[in-house]
Amino acid sequence: MHAPEESVAIVDPFDLADADDAALLRDAEALTAQGPIDDALLLAHIAEIDARRLYLSAGFPSMLAYCVMRLGLTPLRAMRRIRAAQVAAEFPRIYEGVARGRLGLGAIMLLARHLTDENADDLIADAECMPKYDLSGFLACVFREDDDS
Repeated sequence: MHAPEESVAIVDPFDLADADDAALLRDAEALTAQGPIDDALLLAHIAEIDARRLYLSAGFPSMLAYCVMRLGLTPLRAMRRIRAAQVAAEFPRIYEGVARGRLGLGAIMLLARHLTDENADDLIADAECMPKYDLSGFLACVFREDDDS
């Protein structure tokens, strides 16, 4: 006779909406530049810290200042991660691609202006299968503006 199966709740490590404020701030510092999974988690932390504006309670006037002064990122790296975090917060499948090492910040920047609720899954899947230089040409072809119109 088998024991009844217990349901197991799957926890999404990128959904930080219920995370404690202090834990978000502490964990973001620990995640800076460890590897692809940590990069994805860092983006999720940056997105949630930004959404809650926790940088203010941590004594910083902006998310950029928090990332530079507290996380030790250069201004350029901070700006790219903040933007990537904002895009990933809107399209969470990006976190998975970053965690698997199949999407980088450059690819996210290229995708950002083209992603919609309707095309996000397909575009992200396509982006995961090609290098950034191919992605740039692919997006230029797919979203080519017709100069004759």
